[in-house]
Amino acid sequence: MLTLSFTLDGAPVTLTAEPKRPAVDVLREELGIRSLKPGCSPQGICGSCAASINGKFRLTCTLPFKSLSGKEVQTLDGWSNEERTRWARAFAATGAARTGYSAPGLLAHLRLLEGESDDKILRGLNMHACRSGWSAVRAALTADGVEDPAAEAMALGQVEFIGDVEVEGMLHGALVVSPIVRGRVRLDATAAREVDGVVEVFGPELGVGTDGQTLLVRDVEHVGQPIALVVATSRHVARKAAALVEIDAKEKTPKLDAARSRVVVGSALDEDGNPSTEPAVRVEVSLSLPALDAGCVEPEGAVAIPGELGITLKTNGSCAGMERIGAAVATELIPEHVHTELVGRPPLLGGRAEPLVGPIAAAAAVRLWQPVKLCLELTEGMAWHGRRHATTIELMLGADRDGTLTHLVVEVEADAGSSSDSEAFAYRALAHASGPYRIPNRSVSSRAFETNNPPAGDLRGEGAVQVTAALELALDRLARELGTDPLSLRRKNLSDDATSVADLLDRLGEVPDGAVVTVAMERRVSPVPADLELEDGVLLVDRGELASWTDELLAASGAREVRFSSDAPPCLATEPELARRALANEPGAEIGEGTGAAVAVVQLDADGAVASVRVLAEGPESRAAELEACVAAGLGAALTEQVATADGFGDTRLRNLGLLKARDMPPVSLEVIPTGTWREGGTAILMAVPAAVAAAVERFEGVSRASWPMRDSEAAYSVGVRRPRR
Repeated sequence: MLTLSFTLDGAPVTLTAEPKRPAVDVLREELGIRSLKPGCSPQGICGSCAASINGKFRLTCTLPFKSLSGKEVQTLDGWSNEERTRWARAFAATGAARTGYSAPGLLAHLRLLEGESDDKILRGLNMHACRSGWSAVRAALTADGVEDPAAEAMALGQVEFIGDVEVEGMLHGALVVSPIVRGRVRLDATAAREVDGVVEVFGPELGVGTDGQTLLVRDVEHVGQPIALVVATSRHVARKAAALVEIDAKEKTPKLDAARSRVVVGSALDEDGNPSTEPAVRVEVSLSLPALDAGCVEPEGAVAIPGELGITLKTNGSCAGMERIGAAVATELIPEHVHTELVGRPPLLGGRAEPLVGPIAAAAAVRLWQPVKLCLELTEGMAWHGRRHATTIELMLGADRDGTLTHLVVEVEADAGSSSDSEAFAYRALAHASGPYRIPNRSVSSRAFETNNPPAGDLRGEGAVQVTAALELALDRLARELGTDPLSLRRKNLSDDATSVADLLDRLGEVPDGAVVTVAMERRVSPVPADLELEDGVLLVDRGELASWTDELLAASGAREVRFSSDAPPCLATEPELARRALANEPGAEIGEGTGAAVAVVQLDADGAVASVRVLAEGPESRAAELEACVAAGLGAALTEQVATADGFGDTRLRNLGLLKARDMPPVSLEVIPTGTWREGGTAILMAVPAAVAAAVERFEGVSRASWPMRDSEAAYSVGVRRPRR
């Protein structure tokens, strides 16, 4: 242990801690500085833990405690009220506060960059990695502030995120995870139990999950799967003890080839007509898309609090209803005795729909009858939570000589990893296979295979994004085959319910020569109630799985606030089930008119670099920053992003995901078209933009690419991918 002195926000501090312990942990856990957020810690890439050390910007997750000796440390908490208010309101005005967990770090750094050149500002912001609307962040430098208490609190880090929750008598958990891909593990926790402050070490006896499997496993199905839980009086002690648990692993040969594995879910849709007939003109697309991560810098976490009437579960998962059911199963309580509360903000690109951390925390809390907090490291969550399915698509698109679409045959195959939760992927792929177009003869199949690769899950637009990419590429190829204008071909074949797409195309105006235009329409199979009732401006919703749709509900109802009650039984007819009913023509659900639309225009320059991106999308103007973030994610999906996986081991380093940073963004023009409804085009942007980029690269190179990301293209080099050394 080391005792040293330094200045914190103008006040002298003397503190004793382990010399190599990350400064962000000491400042947060020992001194209560909650504006510092531990995101990628200790990778030093996300910027959420930013502070000023002797007047210079530093990432405190890479800074050991011993280096604070004699230093002047300043955090957001130490700013004057005037300065805090000015910057927080600037972030509120531009929408930069919607960066959420990343906002305090961005704000702290931007204040240090005030008055610098554009180049230095961009280089500074490159120290941050998040799903941000970078234009909104930069605009905050010169924005006139607006008063918005909720946004101001978010910008200053005063909104309670799961890592900030404190409860009297709370214990802390740390997981021991599998180092192997598949096999059986045995544990020796003797050394861990001897650490001062350790309360208990749990194994498979802790309980079972909703899938009937134990929460902590012995028979491992993927790397990073939890095999033990250490509970201690502090997070630092729990993690220190977890590292002492000895693992004896007996490995089995893993199943890594999706095509040779068991089908988890398979669905098919044959429309009226005869897709087996031969069209007059046909084009084919073969496309392989990698697994992608949601790229959220806030790690997963949960706090379970036992009480007289059951337990309260605070979680940052995106689906309160599923968390509630998972915790009820794990604790053997009835759902009415589990009360869920979402903390912070749901991830921009979805994910965290699986009840992972919450049930474990709940089971431990009930066993010990004390509050238990379990917060993962970012790398632990990336190895465990679901990511976008690695997908292969075979598509045939046919038409008459006059450009009327006649045939569509699509086969979608996806790697579900060790997860069986692929229903949403399969059904969305079916619902979006023909996009916003009228195609009379269709045959579509969608299958997901179980492997021992890292698990796949339900990210935003899952299934829809992949099939849209293949379809829009096929339309571009078909236009070349017919010698017709690609935009005219799309207009000619829009279906009757694609009015939102038609409206956006009418607003498009003149398209520059050589630019690629793609369109997308999200057909959300939605459990959002048609009739919304208000009480004094507050919308009361008793279905927890709608909690990630707060903004849509606000827009639909005109409410000033949405409150979710976890006391009523959750609606079990979730989106995949509604989709199944709709596709089977059963009562209770329909795949109706599109609920969000976007048009993307991408132009490359003479060297193949991305010269400009223009996007028209439906949505509330207040969410422009989030919609721009979807543009960045769409560019990344085509050019830079992937979760590299080899022999069942996925790369869990945030810096290697390929998220576009501020300096790498090409010029983006985003036009948000208010609709007056709960429609929001973020998912449609994620569908349209990567397809436009891929079609633009294909036109420039004159070669059909069969896989993404296209990291070896001039377009990718122009958005931050390093050229290979010669």
